[in-house]
Amino acid sequence: MTSLLTSVDLGKSFCTCRFWQITAISRINENPKDYCHYWLTMEAYRSTYMHSLNPIPGQDLLEKSHYNRPLAPKIKRNPGP
Repeated sequence: MTSLLTSVDLGKSFCTCRFWQITAISRINENPKDYCHYWLTMEAYRSTYMHSLNPIPGQDLLEKSHYNRPLAPKIKRNPGP
């Protein structure tokens, strides 16, 4: 079993769980999004995934190859039960 360790600095009012930062932001009526890095916003997420990939055509629409089809490797079975 592992335990999560939390680091607290009373002089700086800092805690690794970020509880003090969240409560301070809410007490001064600020928007927490203003303190979030752009890469962690929904706007950045949406811009990352806004491009879509088109599916490839089904097997019946693929071009027929003139090369031989690959064969599965031969299976060697060990003697015995």
